[in-house]
Amino acid sequence: MVSDGYFKDGLGTVASILQGPDGAGRFVVLNVAPGSTVCQSAYRSKLRGIYGSVCAVEQVCEFHNVTRERVTIGCDGEKALWISTESDDLVGPSNSDFDLISAICNKIGALPVEVSTHWIKGHQDKFAIYDKPLDLWARLNIWCDALSKRHWVRVANSEDAIQWDIEGEMPSLWLGDGKVSKGVKETLYDWCEGEHLREY
Repeated sequence: MVSDGYFKDGLGTVASILQGPDGAGRFVVLNVAPGSTVCQSAYRSKLRGIYGSVCAVEQVCEFHNVTRERVTIGCDGEKALWISTESDDLVGPSNSDFDLISAICNKIGALPVEVSTHWIKGHQDKFAIYDKPLDLWARLNIWCDALSKRHWVRVANSEDAIQWDIEGEMPSLWLGDGKVSKGVKETLYDWCEGEHLREY
């Protein structure tokens, strides 16, 4: 499973590809990163890609009644890959994008398969040595990058409602019409004593 995301103008999009080792059974998942433009970032798009990958694995396991296998999740966002799959004891409101991170950790914990990770050096097509072919991980990452950019073009002018809820996330904090997904302490302070209080 490989994913990559694209972020531009406050909108993050993602593509994930799930396939067997020989390319059999391949399918593609396209998503939009949840939340308002304020909480969007390239990092959040990477996390959304990992979350989409885990959800795809969950669905395949459920549909095919898989109870024992291994899956490897590949991503070019090393920090996103590490914090969401290797460090669930560190997840909390002090983390940026803790809603997505907690959802990924909870989903992985509930999977009936063993999950491992693989960091992929991003954009290898831009630095490729032409006499050395790129490996499968690199090629899938390049494909996900291109698909996430195409998906961004499709949804950039869409009137679709913002997705806020993320299945599996820790209890969320809502202020006004939006969910807080980073900077909880600063956001609460501002909400209680900053601009919102002055406007009141």
